[in-house]
Amino acid sequence: MAEVKDRPKTAEKTDSEPAKERKIEQIIPGRVREAQYARTHWNCIVPAGTLPEDLLKPEFWAHVAVKMKPQDQVEAWSDDGTWYAEYVVRAADRNWALLAPKTKVVFTAADIPRPDEPYSVTYRGNLDQWSVVRKSDGSVLFKDGRTQDEATAWMRQYIRTVG
Repeated sequence: MAEVKDRPKTAEKTDSEPAKERKIEQIIPGRVREAQYARTHWNCIVPAGTLPEDLLKPEFWAHVAVKMKPQDQVEAWSDDGTWYAEYVVRAADRNWALLAPKTKVVFTAADIPRPDEPYSVTYRGNLDQWSVVRKSDGSVLFKDGRTQDEATAWMRQYIRTVG
């Protein structure tokens, strides 16, 4: 077992002693530049079924890592539209890149717009709450849904039954 040695005693500060001010070095012009010249912002569409966590594996980037450098930004979109994430490149080499996550957004089926559907799920206030509305004439087919998921489930069942 490792032995812990006593630390040298330091004088304890009292409230009457002024705190030492830390000198802050001012930044010089050579250290400030436009971000677009300092890093690259990458956009990638990853195959459906890929999870945001998969992008944290250095080998995921084997075919494109040679283009990346530290401080690069990566925005990734799932091909099936289920999630979006942002990352920053921490390190990269010829066939690997190490990314750190910044942001992740997971979309539900209700978040994905479906322009081909003749109905929409809408929150219509405290009285009608979540409702299903026919787009063609604005008729309310379902109301009083407590959650968006409840109204969406009703709409899906209605589409299966009526068409």
